[in-house]
Amino acid sequence: MGLSIAATPRHLAAIVSGKATLKKVVNLKAVKAGVNGPYTFSVEGMDPNTREIFLVRAGSKVTALEGTCRHKGCPIAWVAGDKKFECPCHGSQYSMTGKVVQGPATADLYKHAVTVTAGQVWVMTTRAAK
Repeated sequence: MGLSIAATPRHLAAIVSGKATLKKVVNLKAVKAGVNGPYTFSVEGMDPNTREIFLVRAGSKVTALEGTCRHKGCPIAWVAGDKKFECPCHGSQYSMTGKVVQGPATADLYKHAVTVTAGQVWVMTTRAAK
């Protein structure tokens, strides 16, 4: 499969400056349609609660979402039966694309740039620009 999602110029500058890196997460063949994960992951310079990401595959597009609620930083879980990410701490819910659908959270899940090279999914360790 010839899938390749390029990092933004901002992310490339961060890599060159040494302020961010790409981390290999998984082989693309292991990423099925829908939500995959969580995968162990550290975000550069962020709260240590951010330890996981989820990969969401829709066709040839792969998106990386942080597994941390935007309300108070609790770890979220994917609830397949409800087709939502849910926070067990205060009840926030997010769609499969990371958009907040129920509060108290008011902001969408953080996203990370994804690149697929030689059949491997690589994720930027810094958050994507809005």
